[in-house]
Amino acid sequence: MVAVFLCTLNQLARAQEPSVAIVVPDHDVVEHFDFIGDFEVVRLLKITPTESIESTPTGLTFKVFSNNQELKIYHSAIDDAYQLFTIYRDDGVSDLDSFGNLSIQPGLQARMITAQTTKQIALSNASLIITEFPPLSNTVLVTVAEKIEKGE
Repeated sequence: MVAVFLCTLNQLARAQEPSVAIVVPDHDVVEHFDFIGDFEVVRLLKITPTESIESTPTGLTFKVFSNNQELKIYHSAIDDAYQLFTIYRDDGVSDLDSFGNLSIQPGLQARMITAQTTKQIALSNASLIITEFPPLSNTVLVTVAEKIEKGE
């Protein structure tokens, strides 16, 4: 699990919605970007050197778009706002199976650095994981989302 995308520390501890988010109209069209998929947040983590706090939000989703150089990620709670990530690897993402075996799955990695906060994405056919490293902090925030198949 790895992705506390757009979540303040206090909100994560209370399992509330992220502080910064993104939303797109009901259609799947963003000019000059291809629709990758809808992803539902299934887990939020706050990791410190001494503990890991996990919460399970409901109703949080992301729409993901790409132009093969960048990812635009829209959150279901805020109209017309998005975060833009630069793709730096497209040769796969590592994955652990239920037996603990490591493999490489098709996918890409992207990052965004703003106000000294670094956010990193691992995107595969099945999941979106956003890891956030706040400045001057020993805390890591992780948001894990699973792809929503059409018709679900």
